[in-house]
Amino acid sequence: MPRTLRLVSEENLHLVPDEPVGAPASALVDDPSYRAGVVDLLGVLAYTELVAFERLAADAALAPSISDEAALAFMATAEIRHFTRLVERLADLGVDPWEAMAPFQEPL
Repeated sequence: MPRTLRLVSEENLHLVPDEPVGAPASALVDDPSYRAGVVDLLGVLAYTELVAFERLAADAALAPSISDEAALAFMATAEIRHFTRLVERLADLGVDPWEAMAPFQEPL
């Protein structure tokens, strides 16, 4: 059963099993303007993750030590994982991820 981080008491956050809920009407399906907003948000997030990956990878190549190079490479790896998840989510929504990111390429 999936688990979610929830506030159990004032002092503690714990992973607890998700409570089963019915299938709610999804605003992604029912509201086109909401869906467009979600697609734009995922598109800008995906593109910024890609840019972060590129910058960290470039910085790793210029790092003064092997340990610094490795640290930056690990951070770049995390960014590309984030990018991959966002691209997959866009695809799950039936959206071309590259088209969703395109409007944000020039501003960033």
